[in-house]
Amino acid sequence: YIKSTFTHSPDKKHFTCSVTGCGRVYSSSSNLKRHLKTHLDSCPYKCNQEGCGQEFKKRQRLLTHLSLTHKLKQF
Repeated sequence: YIKSTFTHSPDKKHFTCSVTGCGRVYSSSSNLKRHLKTHLDSCPYKCNQEGCGQEFKKRQRLLTHLSLTHKLKQF
C-alpha cells in the first residue's frame, strides 16, 4: 500500500473550482467534475421506491439510501 500526498509544485496541473466563493483545488479534472455536482440545484438521481421519491445529486448517495433505508442490496 502506497500513500500518496498532494504537493503544490509548479509542474503539477491544478484544477480549480470556478464557482464564486468556492475555490477548491483538485489534482485531476475528474475530481473537479465530481465536485462541481455539489453546486448544482438539480438532483438527477431519484429513488424509485413506492412512497419515497427522495432525490440525490450523486449516484453513490442514492445507492447508499437504497441500501440503508429500503434494505436493498442489489441494484
